[in-house]
Amino acid sequence: MSTYMKFFGVSYKIKVLLIVIFFLTGAFRLLIVVLPFRFIASFMGREKYQVNIKVDANTYKLLYKLKWAIKAISRYTPWKSLCMVQALTAQTILSIKRIPCTIYLGIAKDDQQKLQAHAWLMCGDFVVTGGDVRDEFTAINWFTRSRIKKNGNKYFI
Repeated sequence: MSTYMKFFGVSYKIKVLLIVIFFLTGAFRLLIVVLPFRFIASFMGREKYQVNIKVDANTYKLLYKLKWAIKAISRYTPWKSLCMVQALTAQTILSIKRIPCTIYLGIAKDDQQKLQAHAWLMCGDFVVTGGDVRDEFTAINWFTRSRIKKNGNKYFI
């Protein structure tokens, strides 16, 4: 079955999510190419701050769906939708949904001793993007941008 046929076979909500992700990845790729990192960092939220929450069943379903959708769309964009683009896209969607999450930036040396960078996004203990290789990297900075409704110890979305 072709990719286009698969797209038409999913629900309306999933189609909207996929289209939003497509345009967000394009916008973030453009911003990464044209803006210095300090501007991107200011958009990513509060530096060296993380919010750890327990992910409930409904949020877990949303996170899993978002993880799948970002991974799926990133394969088909005409631009590079690598780890940083994916993390910023997921963070933006979760911020709109008022789900706190943290972007981690890490570095590691490859086989030729060259520095490599990686970004991943976590919500509680759930890795939304960049989780495949994150254990190979040392986190050097992290950012949290959250719009949270808090009532007691529970987060309402």
